[in-house]
Amino acid sequence: MEKQALLKYLEEGLRHILCMNIDPDTQESINAAIAMFIIEDASKYSEQELITNFSTMEKGLTLFIEYLEASLVPDMAAYTIH
Repeated sequence: MEKQALLKYLEEGLRHILCMNIDPDTQESINAAIAMFIIEDASKYSEQELITNFSTMEKGLTLFIEYLEASLVPDMAAYTIH
């Protein structure tokens, strides 16, 4: 399978799982976050890495959540817990 097709399949899968039964405004935000994840993160993987790292939807969701967490607090090293 070619890389672009894998990215499209990943994007569609994430949208299907994350956008079920939610209001349109929230759905729009999630769709935008998924699109940015595909562009900024997933597209950097090779075709084989996409197959390996996103072999299950659980793995894909985990990587998407990690991406969201990193984008919300980009420099975790600057924060300390006391």
